[in-house]
Amino acid sequence: MTAGAIYGLVVVIVVLAGSIGVQAMRGKNVEYECQDCTARFSPSPILLALTPHRLGKKLLTCPQCGTRTWAVPVPK
Repeated sequence: MTAGAIYGLVVVIVVLAGSIGVQAMRGKNVEYECQDCTARFSPSPILLALTPHRLGKKLLTCPQCGTRTWAVPVPK
């Protein structure tokens, strides 16, 4: 591997680790609410870091009804 490839890999790992850390801290204060059945749930920090998101909402699958929806964060 070249030095540039190693540098790129290190940057990706650091950014991913930082994103997971931020989601873990945020997960202590919020849950997500399903738009269909209004069930509240707390996904893992890794899932929250990798899932698509827009304007505070995250595209998650509800564990209760199984619907994939834009879940809204709500305070715990």
